[in-house]
Amino acid sequence: MKKALSLCLLLVMVLLISSCSKGKVENSNDFLTNSVWEFSNDQSQIHFNEDDKFIYYRDADDTTNYYYTGTYELYRGKEATSYITENLKDYGITKSELARIFLQEGDSEDGIVCLVLNNEEQIIDNENMIKETFITPYFGYYFNNSTEEFIGLINMNTASDTGITKLR
Repeated sequence: MKKALSLCLLLVMVLLISSCSKGKVENSNDFLTNSVWEFSNDQSQIHFNEDDKFIYYRDADDTTNYYYTGTYELYRGKEATSYITENLKDYGITKSELARIFLQEGDSEDGIVCLVLNNEEQIIDNENMIKETFITPYFGYYFNNSTEEFIGLINMNTASDTGITKLR
């Protein structure tokens, strides 16, 4: 089962990466702080604030209902590779698989990211639905060209792919 999930994640990531335009990889490790990003699959938004906190809005026009809050961790480059293969080893992604996916055509390892959302609250109808904090780990690749910043991501819990584009 783990091997099938790993292969599925790899295939989806290869397709996602190949569809993205190449761009310069920014040197800053935390390019998320004080920014807003939009998910490409459903136009939901995630806001990354100071103190490593995030708010995910299912509907950006309704910030009073159906949202998640918590803290986030961002790993990049070698640190991301190590975190994915060591701390998240139960997901079955190896260093050689990450290199095969991301390090094609002269891509830099600095673009590899691991984003971990520590979900502390899920607010629905003014009630917190979460009894215990849980994580949503993503791995992907960060692109930054002259017109936009984009991260191609794989949700490691669901093996679904998405992208987020920086709005501000």
